Amino acid sequence: MVDWRQLRRSQGSRRGLGELERLDSPGDSPGVLALHGFGGSPEEMRLVVEAASAAGLRALAPSLARHHSSEALAQSRAEDWLNGARQELSGFGDGQPVILVGMSLGAVLATQLANELPERVVGLVLLAGAFWLKSPQIALPLSLVARLPASRWAMPKPASDIREPAARENHVSFDLQPLSAAASVWSAGRGSRALLPSIRVPTLLAHGRWDRLCPVSNLERTAALLGTRDVVKLRLERSGHIVTRDHDAPELGAAMTRFFERLRAQCAP
Repeated sequence: MVDWRQLRRSQGSRRGLGELERLDSPGDSPGVLALHGFGGSPEEMRLVVEAASAAGLRALAPSLARHHSSEALAQSRAEDWLNGARQELSGFGDGQPVILVGMSLGAVLATQLANELPERVVGLVLLAGAFWLKSPQIALPLSLVARLPASRWAMPKPASDIREPAARENHVSFDLQPLSAAASVWSAGRGSRALLPSIRVPTLLAHGRWDRLCPVSNLERTAALLGTRDVVKLRLERSGHIVTRDHDAPELGAAMTRFFERLRAQCAP
């Protein structure tokens, strides 16, 4: 483990290539708000923006709150990320219908927003949803950290969970994992399970067969809890956790475009 005071010695830095600020593509209503995962960046949601653009929809993929440095991320919690996502909705017109898309932590945040704004959210896409983490390898340690006072400790982060070699090599991420913030992901995912029955809008679920962080069983478990029966399930047989950048990304992109096109037609005057 690494103490945050050691960050001054060049640790906790970004690695990889891609957009760190935001992706914004013009288009029609409903708008698409795409939320990346813990320690990620808007770059991992580029496939979502491209799929929305192909369907003729406006899309916005912002950077989650405090994701500009490892030290800032270490001091953030789920409520910070959720508040930031709420603010990003102002990027769309007042009352404009939206489709929420989330990757991992982003899926948890999207579920919370959909529960808060049922009159505005017309669709939901949950990618590698972090409602359950791998147990006991990941869930157990984070459950213990969540019970402790805020920690300054972090763990070195290995390569991102992407099976496609080139994408894994250049994926944008931090090289350290702040433990207290990661425990907040576990807590938020655990709490959000109770919100799934309140979801009544069409929902697309996608999960990688080889996901090392969130088990592929999350696909069926999430579908079973959702309050809607309008559910599209996509099990991506060649992918790890970051499904938007792995081998099955073309299949996922096509499925999202079809889903967006259907919702656009349903929302048309």
